[in-house]
Amino acid sequence: MGADLSGQDLQEVKITYCNLDQANLADAKLIKASIQHTTLNNANLHGADFTNSDTYNISFNGADLTDAIFTGSLLQRASFDRANITGADFSSTLIQPVRERLKLCDVASGVNPTTGVVTRDSLGCW
Repeated sequence: MGADLSGQDLQEVKITYCNLDQANLADAKLIKASIQHTTLNNANLHGADFTNSDTYNISFNGADLTDAIFTGSLLQRASFDRANITGADFSSTLIQPVRERLKLCDVASGVNPTTGVVTRDSLGCW
């Protein structure tokens, strides 16, 4: 809990059964990461890059996902309750259960400063 991994290059890392609640992963590169059965509740993930990551049973409840990139990722059994997703890019990302994507559409706003993609558009919100 509370680990400082901000700005770290964690490409292709494998994380399983880990408690990263309140961790600082701002601007971390988690490209092609495999993250299973892990909590990132109230974590700082501002600007983190999860491009092409594969996750299962992951919790982002209360996390700061501002300007994060999830392009091409698989987010299975993901939870985003009270997460800040302003400016996050979910392009070509599969989010399951579908109700999580719909809940994200209710709060989605902003444009990702790196990709230029509108958050609502990246989620396929109507």
